[in-house]
Amino acid sequence: PDPGKILSEKIYSSVGITEWIMDNGVRVLLKSTDFKNDEILIKAYSPGGTSLAGDKDFLSAYLATDIISESGIGNFSSIQLEKKLSGKIVNISPYISELYEGLRGSASPQDIETLFQLIFLHITEARLDSSAYNSFLTRTSGWLENLKSRPESVFQDTLTATLSQNHIRKRPLTAELLMETDLHTAVNFYRDRFGDAGDFTFIIVGNFSIDIIKPLALQYLGSLPTKNRSESWVNHNISPPKGNVNKSVYRGIEPKGLTQIIYTGDCEWSRQSRYDFLSMIEVLRIKMREVLREDMGGVYGVRIQGDMSHYPKESFSISIGFGCDPERVKELSTAVKEQIQIIMEEGTTEKYLHKVKETQRRKHEVDLEKNRYWLRVTELIDKHDWDFDIFNQFDDLVNGLSLNTIHETANQ
Repeated sequence: PDPGKILSEKIYSSVGITEWIMDNGVRVLLKSTDFKNDEILIKAYSPGGTSLAGDKDFLSAYLATDIISESGIGNFSSIQLEKKLSGKIVNISPYISELYEGLRGSASPQDIETLFQLIFLHITEARLDSSAYNSFLTRTSGWLENLKSRPESVFQDTLTATLSQNHIRKRPLTAELLMETDLHTAVNFYRDRFGDAGDFTFIIVGNFSIDIIKPLALQYLGSLPTKNRSESWVNHNISPPKGNVNKSVYRGIEPKGLTQIIYTGDCEWSRQSRYDFLSMIEVLRIKMREVLREDMGGVYGVRIQGDMSHYPKESFSISIGFGCDPERVKELSTAVKEQIQIIMEEGTTEKYLHKVKETQRRKHEVDLEKNRYWLRVTELIDKHDWDFDIFNQFDDLVNGLSLNTIHETANQ
């Protein structure tokens, strides 16, 4: 394609990030590193996602990238494409999530032009292949039928349905539901989502020089089609139920129990509140492991995950999960709730605060030498309109973490 032009360039010298805005609206954020000689990572995103599909077309939109990937791109079927790329270290995958669409991929420095060519083709040359679509339906249907026999799948489906209050857009996928998809609807939705690159941001991190990557970005990103649309995602108000909800799933023949305890609610989202929240989760994670595994000997491991969302609404969820003897489900669940009550009433101690701070510092030190960390955090900063200087403010966050912060956050 004919190359585009760079309208403006900005350099964030404190973190070594360069920003280009091209004449078709595409933004490019670049971070050149020497952490790994053979690695260049890329992530692209644009607001919209499946939220812009109506309920009737949601499943087709949700599976659109799977269907496209099965079909190949441009003049190449998926098999032909695989042969064409034989010997090259390159991969790219389109995705459409609830709020965004985009691409993610990687390449070795010698295959960087192939990566850009694949990006261009995935955005401009989606294939409509009915035989590949039918193959996708047959294979996926068989896989879904097999899932029915797994108690864990039934458990997870119940969890999803409960947390979404049986929202039509969160229905667990089944072989029967799969038949609601339509090839033309899926491909048309994909083409619409990727048909306007004017609001796309590309983040590129890895072993490259700006001089080498600039002409490639101009040719393959600066030439992408644009429709000058102004759009964002839509909030479909999918929310968890209020109050206490208890569900039991009896499935399978093994003496095996799975437990998930989930807390959800609204919150005030900010960088500080997010950090405080994740730090409180780390304290909880250490304490739960000590009590449930080491003291009570009831589990091999306990999974504690905390998520604080900014979009489509400010909210949080905390999930505590473990597997155990079915006879001990009640005992261990009670122990979990007791530990939560303790952290709410008494907070934690200097011992646990110190552990969390030291773990955070060590992890941050290691992360700073990883391309994937820079890719992830650059995306986080960009999507939430933070200043790139926050990369250099990590110590301020850790030093400011206190026993009172943990206590207050647990109660919130």
